[in-house]
Amino acid sequence: MIKGIAYAFFDAAAGNYTAGYPTDNNPPVITAISATPHTNGTATINWTTDENANSSVSYGLSAGNLNLTATDAAMVTSHSLVLTGLIPGNIYYFRVQSADGAANSTTEPLSPAAPLSFTMPNGVCASDNLFADFNLGTPDANTIIAADGDGAVSLKPLMQETIYRRICSLRLDGSSMGCTTRCYYYI
Repeated sequence: MIKGIAYAFFDAAAGNYTAGYPTDNNPPVITAISATPHTNGTATINWTTDENANSSVSYGLSAGNLNLTATDAAMVTSHSLVLTGLIPGNIYYFRVQSADGAANSTTEPLSPAAPLSFTMPNGVCASDNLFADFNLGTPDANTIIAADGDGAVSLKPLMQETIYRRICSLRLDGSSMGCTTRCYYYI
């Protein structure tokens, strides 16, 4: 096999010969696309191709703006790319692309079809229903209590930590006005 093409060799008489190479005009066929989001802010995108090809995922927070890319130049038939730095609770849209050794490329789903999507799970957050619980106990060196509306508890981050903080607004009677999750990245 030379350049991915099978050849037959045989004895021949002396003389001039011309070798011809068939042109590969067929792009890889992409199948079995899957997305697995993880609670650590990553998602794994997998797919297969019917021939060796590279891997690329275009993704973003808007179906019309896939402005982020993950790639791997390895020529394989079983593709797996890990997307990092994803925000919990958000929907991400994506398309996968593979190109073979002859630069034949294919994308799935092909535009104008809508891109595929997955939803990131929410980060691990604690919630409390009583205002008084926000000020219980004595904080140690790893805890910071900060007033944010009716109160919030923030854990002191380590270097390069992503912290998810759930902020709940409470009425004086203790009923909830709603909660939001915020993500902070500390360096």
